[in-house]
Formats: sequence, structure tokens, C-alpha cells
Amino acid sequence: MPDLKIKFRRIFLPHLLIFTGFIIGYTLLHWLVIARFEAFEPTERISAIAIPAILCWLPVLLIWRLPGIHLLKPEAQEGYPLIPYYMVILACLLIPTIFAQYYIGAAAGKLKVSNHINRVTDKPLAKYYKLSNVYIDRQHSSFQCNTFITTNERTKQRASNLNINVYFVCPIYDGSTKAEYDTVLNSLNRPVCWFGQEYEEVVSAGKEDGYNNRQIQDFINDATRRFKGKEQPVFNYMERMYNNGSYQAYLAAVNKQLAAPLNDAIIFEGREVPYQQRFNLSLLMAIVSYVITNIIWLVLISNTSLKENENADSKQY
Repeated sequence: MPDLKIKFRRIFLPHLLIFTGFIIGYTLLHWLVIARFEAFEPTERISAIAIPAILCWLPVLLIWRLPGIHLLKPEAQEGYPLIPYYMVILACLLIPTIFAQYYIGAAAGKLKVSNHINRVTDKPLAKYYKLSNVYIDRQHSSFQCNTFITTNERTKQRASNLNINVYFVCPIYDGSTKAEYDTVLNSLNRPVCWFGQEYEEVVSAGKEDGYNNRQIQDFINDATRRFKGKEQPVFNYMERMYNNGSYQAYLAAVNKQLAAPLNDAIIFEGREVPYQQRFNLSLLMAIVSYVITNIIWLVLISNTSLKENENADSKQY
């Protein structure tokens, strides 16, 4: 029991405060600099994963400088016995922080209502839109197809799964009827906004490129039929895409329709879920990962012995 009190007071509790402070501190910084004031717009992966992965080494160095973790006496004494402990510390810092950034990215955006999609640039752009009186011109579309093969790590074989992502884009205009759309189209040099829709498929990859190419082409044909079909989902709101992998693929598809390529474009994806439910999963995952990683850390240090001098002095703690 005295050992457990020492571990809780001198190791777990200080580290818990460091973990919590880092998660809250970076999340507030993300909200202020990127989400609230839009000082700059890094890609979603950079703001949610890359920057936290770099900055989390600062609290790790702080923990290394503090005496707490050095009170432990791991069973393995050869090499670097504390490495597994630092790996758990990194998980406590990084995993909840990543989920928290995805939550902030979704929660910070405000829903704007627009009845004139061609005038969306008259005001500062928002992340979420409720659009009405629009015409999605699915018949004048282009697509970008990205593929990659994942390898089975156990057998180290080349052929495992073939991942196919097809990104369709098409113009989106004012006008709920074809006549209104034709009037708007004649008055514009090129679309102001674009609509994007992604289709994804994972199939078994073959050893021959010809077999894989046929599977890719079959899926492109199927996705094209679905994108241009009469039965389309009803969207509750639209999300403006920017600075992520999907956005870059959509932009490449947009430039296939234009003589002069664009460096950026206003591209929307439709969302079928209610607007109020857009961030429920990321918030839940942030909380769950925070609890689980800290429980793992507590169990790990609880099952590790203290150094002999700490056992001898345990009464003073």
C-alpha cells in the first residue's frame, strides 16, 4: 500500500496533469489559431496528427526530467528498460489529442444558410452550409481515381487488398429547375462552386496488373452509374472541403474540366446525417481513449517495483 501511494502521488498524478494539460492546451491553440481566427489553414492531417506528434515530445522531455518515472525499477535492466513506459506515455498524450482535434475541427464550424450558391464568395466562407435552390449538374462531371495495394503483413505477400477511391466532381449552380440552371449557366464563365462525391471499394488484389486494371475499370463504371443515376441521397447539409486528401483529389478532377488549372476551388460534399450529429463519434473516441490510455498507464506503474531506496523511505510519503 505505501508503494501504491508513492506511485500515485509522485508518478501517476503529476503525469495525469501533464497529459491533461497538453491535450487541453493544444486543443485550445488549434481552436484559436486555426478554427476560430483562421490565421492559417494547414491540412487536416497536419493540424490533427503531425503537429501533435511533434509537440508531444515536449511533455515527454518534461516527464524525463522529472524524478517520478525514475523511481520505477523495471524487471528488464539491460538496454533501455524505460522505453515501453515512454511508449505508453506517448499513447496517453497523442491518441486523445488526435481525436480531440477532429472534434474541434467539426464543432468549430458554423452552419450557414445560403439560397444563392453563386454568391457564396460575397461573404467569408464557412465550413458547413445549408443550401437550397441549387442544381447539381451531374451530367457534366469528371473524376479522379486513386488506388493502392496493401500487403499482408503476416505473409509479406504483394497481393492482398486493392483499395479503389473514385472522386467525382460536377458544377453546382443556383436554380432548382433545368430552365433556371440554363439561365445561370449562360451568365457564368465557369462554375463558382463544385459538388464532390467519393466512392470507395476494397477488393482482393491479383498478382497480375491486367486483372487489377479490370477491377478498377469495373468499379469506375459502377461508380459512374451510381453518381449519374436518378436515385440520389438527400443531404441535410454540405461540408466545404479544403486541405485534406479528398480535397486534393477533387481539385485534380476539377482541373480535368478546365483549360486553365485552378490552385484552389470551392468544393462541397453532401452529408446525410443531421448537422447536430456531425462530431459525436470523435468526441466519444477522445474521451474513451483518454480513459483507457491512462488506465493502462496506471496498471503499468502499479505492477512495477520501486527502487530499493524508495521502498526504504516510503513512510515519509
